[in-house]
Amino acid sequence: MFFVRGVGRSLGRLRSPKVDISGNYLKSSTTQVSPTRHETGGFTGAGVHGDSMKSITQSSKFPKVSVIVPVYNVEQYLPQCLLTIIHQTLEDIEIILVNDGSTDCSLEICEKAAELDDRIIVLNQKNQGQSSARNLALNIATGEYVCFIDSDDYVSLNYLESLYNHASYNDCELACIHHTIWDYSVDANKDLRIGATKIQSGIYEMNEKIFADKDSLYRMTAGKVWKRELIEKLNLRFLVGKVREDEHFFWCMLPFVKKFAVVPEAFYFYRQRPGSTMAIIHDAIKQHDTRCAAHLLDVFHDIVEHYTAYNLLSNYKLPFFLLAEEAHIQKEIGNVENILAIKKAVKDYANSAQFKNMQSPQDEATKLARVRKPLI
Repeated sequence: MFFVRGVGRSLGRLRSPKVDISGNYLKSSTTQVSPTRHETGGFTGAGVHGDSMKSITQSSKFPKVSVIVPVYNVEQYLPQCLLTIIHQTLEDIEIILVNDGSTDCSLEICEKAAELDDRIIVLNQKNQGQSSARNLALNIATGEYVCFIDSDDYVSLNYLESLYNHASYNDCELACIHHTIWDYSVDANKDLRIGATKIQSGIYEMNEKIFADKDSLYRMTAGKVWKRELIEKLNLRFLVGKVREDEHFFWCMLPFVKKFAVVPEAFYFYRQRPGSTMAIIHDAIKQHDTRCAAHLLDVFHDIVEHYTAYNLLSNYKLPFFLLAEEAHIQKEIGNVENILAIKKAVKDYANSAQFKNMQSPQDEATKLARVRKPLI
C-alpha cells in the first residue's frame, strides 16, 4: 500500500476514497464521498487575499481545474503522485492521465485508479514524448483552469484549492507557487531543498519590470494553474520533440497574463531522479549532445514567430537570456560549433528587419548586449 509522504498531514480529513494500486479501499473514519466533476457548491477561501471574503460559490457544469499528467515508465513514483491528486481538498477537478507508451506497469496503475475515481480519464498513445502527451490532454480538457503535474512529482493536498481560489477570486490568468521543494530522497546523501520565487506572495498586475526579470517566476509549466480560455484563445500547444518546451509555453503565455497570483501555502515537490526528462537533458549536455543547442534555437525561433504574429515585439522583451544560458553550457563543455551557431543566431536576429523597425523605448541592441559577453 502506498501512502503520501510528508504532505498534507494537517489539512483535515480526506474526502475522496483512499485506495492502493491493487484496488483495495483503505479503512477510514471519515465519510467517504464520491466526488463528481459536475458537482456545484461553496468552498472556503482560506488564504485568498481580501479580508471581507468568507467563501466563494461558483456554479458551473465544468470542473474548476483540469489536472494533466503525462505518464511514462514511472511505476515506482506514480502511486504517490496520484494519491496527492486524488485526495486534493478541491474535489471539483478532472484528472487526465496520458500514458505515453509505458513499458512498465504505469498504464495498469492509471486504469486501476480510473476504476476507483470517476474524475479520472486515461488516454493511451504510442511513445511520442511529454509534449505530445500534454497536447493530447489539452485537446479534451474542460476545466476553468489547467494544471500540469509530472508523474514522478507530487503536491501538497491543498495545492489545487489554494491556487484556484487565488486565481478565481482575483480574476487572474495565472496563479503560481511561491515555494518549490526539490526532493532528492532517491539519493541517500540528500533529502529536500526549498526554493522560492524572486517575487513575494501576493496579487500582481503584469508589468515590464516583472516580465523582463528572468528570475521573477519559475520558468516551467508545473507549479501553476493557467486559465484554459486563454490557452485556447491563443491555440497554444507544446512543441513536440524539443527540449525546453516548458519555457516555450511559459514565454508564449506570459505576455497575455494581465494579472497573476503568487501563492505561499501551496507546495510542489519536484523529484530529482535518474531517468527524468531533465536528467536526460543534463546527461545529453555532459555528453556533448549537439541536439540541445539546436533544439533551443528552434524553440527560440518559434517564440520570435509567436511574438511577431501577435505584434508583441514593440512592448515585450524577448528572452534572449535563454541563448546566453545555453552558450554558457556549451562553453563549459567546449563545444565551439554550438557556440558559433548561437552567436550567428543572435547576430541574425539583431540585423533582421523586424528588430530594426521596432518602436520599443529600449533599443534591442541593449538587450542583445547581455548575451554577447558570454558568447565570446
